[in-house]
Amino acid sequence: MIRVLHVLHAISAGGITKWLVDILRHMDSSLFHFDFAVHRQTKSPYEQIIQSSGSNIYLMPNRKKLFRYVAELDHLLRSSEPYHVLHAHYHGFSVVPLIVAARNGVAVRIAHLHKDNPIGGEHWAVRWPIQIVCRTLFFKYCTHGFACSSRAADAVWGKRWRLAPRFCVLPYGVEVGDFDNVESREAILQQLGVNSCGIVFGHIGNFNWAKNHEFLLDIFREIQKKCPNSTLLLVGTGEKEQEIRSLVRGYQLERNVFFLGFRADLWRIFRAVDLLLMPSRVEGLPLTVIQAQFAQVPVLASEAIPAEANFSGNVQYLSLRLPASVWAEVALELVRRPCEWPNPDTPEVRRFTLEQNARFLASVYSTGQSGN
Repeated sequence: MIRVLHVLHAISAGGITKWLVDILRHMDSSLFHFDFAVHRQTKSPYEQIIQSSGSNIYLMPNRKKLFRYVAELDHLLRSSEPYHVLHAHYHGFSVVPLIVAARNGVAVRIAHLHKDNPIGGEHWAVRWPIQIVCRTLFFKYCTHGFACSSRAADAVWGKRWRLAPRFCVLPYGVEVGDFDNVESREAILQQLGVNSCGIVFGHIGNFNWAKNHEFLLDIFREIQKKCPNSTLLLVGTGEKEQEIRSLVRGYQLERNVFFLGFRADLWRIFRAVDLLLMPSRVEGLPLTVIQAQFAQVPVLASEAIPAEANFSGNVQYLSLRLPASVWAEVALELVRRPCEWPNPDTPEVRRFTLEQNARFLASVYSTGQSGN
C-alpha cells in the first residue's frame, strides 16, 4: 500500500479541503492510504469524513515555531510506518516539509501551489531574496510540482518551471455526476427557504478578506436598483460573516440576501442560481468556478481568477478597479445572454474532472513505491 502524507494549514470548510476529500473518495483504498498533518485546528464538516475513511489527522505545532514544527514532522516521519509520498499544500512554506521529507527518505515529494501571489511579502527588497532562496529549494527538494494555474507557477517558481517536465499545472476536478439531478429550481429554492420570483445570483466562498464580500454587496445593491426582485445566495462560513450580516441589515437587504452556511450539496445551489458572482481580491483556481461551468451556470469574476478556469468560454472577467455599477450592468447582461456549453466528453473539459485528477495523482504517487 502506498502511504501519502498531506501537509497543509488546516482541515477547513474551504475548496482545497473539499478537493482533497473528493480525491480521497476516488482513490482505491486498497492501494492508497492518506494521512493529514496540519498546524491549525478548525471545525470542519470534512473532519469526520476523513477519519471515517481510516485516515489520521496529526496536529503539528504552529509553523511560526519553526524548530518545533520541524522536530514534530521529523518525529512523525520517523516513528510511523514509512510514507512513500509527502504532498505539501502550503505556499512558500512548503520548502520546509519538503526538506524534512527528503531527509527522511520520502521518495515522492510534491509541492502544490493553490494561490498565485508571490512569496516573501510586498516589498521587493525583501521579497526578491526570499523568492530566490525558495525557488532554489523547490527545484532541489521536490520531485514534482503542481500549480493551480500557470500564473501561480510563474509567481513562485519563475519561468524556469516551464522547462521542467516534473512541474505542471493541475486544475481542480469536480464530480460531474453531482450535477445530473432531476430536482427543479423551484423545489430547491423552496427547500432553501428562498422566496424569489426574480433573478437569483450566487456566491460560494468563506467570509474572509480575499473573497471581497463588501464589494459583492455593492454590486448587488446596484443590481437591486434595476431588478428589485433579485436575490443573492451566500454560501460559506468564516470570520467576517457577522460583519457582512451587519452590512446586509444596514443596507436593508434582509429579504433579498440569504446566508446558507456550509453546503455539501452545491449542485443544488447551482441549479437554483442564474449567475455566479466572484469579485475575489485573491484566488488560486477556485473550485466553485469549475463547478459552476459543469452545472451550466455563467460566471462573472474578477481578474484575480486565472484564465485557465474558463474552460467553457462562459466566464466573464472584470477589473476590481471598475465601479460596482459596471459590474451590475455586466451581470444583468450575462443573465440575459444565451450560453453555448462545450461537449463534456472532450479532453479539454475532462481534465477538470475528479476522475482525471485521481488517475493522474495515482500515477505520480505510485512512483514512490518503486522508489523505496
